[in-house]
Amino acid sequence: MSENVFEWQRSPEIEKGIIVGCDQQQEWLLEWWWERYSAENDFPVAFIDLGMSSHAIRWCAQRGKVISLDIDSSFVKPKEEISLDLACKWEGFYGSTLWAARPQWFKKPYICLNTPYQKSIWIDLDCEILRPIGDLFAQCPAHFQLALVREHATEHLPCLHPDVRYNGGVICFAHGSEIIRKWAQETVVRNDSFWGDDPLLSSLIYELQLSVVELPDVYNWRLAQGLNVNALIYHWVGSAGKAYIKNYGGIKRELQKIIRPSATM
Repeated sequence: MSENVFEWQRSPEIEKGIIVGCDQQQEWLLEWWWERYSAENDFPVAFIDLGMSSHAIRWCAQRGKVISLDIDSSFVKPKEEISLDLACKWEGFYGSTLWAARPQWFKKPYICLNTPYQKSIWIDLDCEILRPIGDLFAQCPAHFQLALVREHATEHLPCLHPDVRYNGGVICFAHGSEIIRKWAQETVVRNDSFWGDDPLLSSLIYELQLSVVELPDVYNWRLAQGLNVNALIYHWVGSAGKAYIKNYGGIKRELQKIIRPSATM
C-alpha cells in the first residue's frame, strides 16, 4: 500500500459537512438514511463510494458530492489468519457476518482522509437522525482532534483508562487531525488484533493518551440502553439493528406517537 494513502487526500472545500460511506451491500440504507437526515438538516453530504452500483452513485450525486475510494482491502486479515481464540471471541459477540464486514470497516480512516470539509461529521448509514445535529460541530473545538461517544458499558471508567471503548458510528473531527492518519496506518499493521475499526481507535486513544471530546450519548444512542425520547441519533448496530430498520423502519414514527401523538413527523 502506498504511503500516500495515509495522507489527507484533498484540501477542504467547505467549512462543515457530513460524510458517509457506502457499498452495494449497504445501498438499501441510503434512501432511509437520507430521509431521516434531510428532514432536519441541510449540511452538505459527501457520499464515499466503496463500490456502489451505478444507480446508487447517480442517486447520491443528485443529493451531494460523490467521492470514489479505491483501496485494496487485502490488507485486512481474513478469519484464517486470525488466532482461533480471537476469532471465536469476536464471533461470539458480533456473529459470523463480521468477516465480510471487516474489509469495509477498516476503510473508515481512509474515508475520513478523503473528506472535502474543514470540519466533518462521519455518520454510519445505520444511524437514524431524528433532530438537527448542527451543534455537533461546536462540540469539537480546535484544540481537540476528535469528538465521539463512549460505549455505555465503559462509562464507569476514568478517562484514558485502557479499557475505555468508543463507538465510531458518529465522529466529529477536523481536517488535518493527526489521529486520523495514525488510525489509517495502524489498520494495516494491527487489524489482526482488533475485530473492527472502533476498538483499534479506542486503543490508540489510550496508547497516545489523546484527549478527546466525549460526546453526550444522545448523539449515538443504542436501544440496548433503553428508550430515550431525547436522543438525536439512534444507532442500529449489528445484524439485529439492521433487521429492525428493515422490519420497522427505525423508531421515528413510534417516538412521534409518544412525543406528539396528534402530529406527523
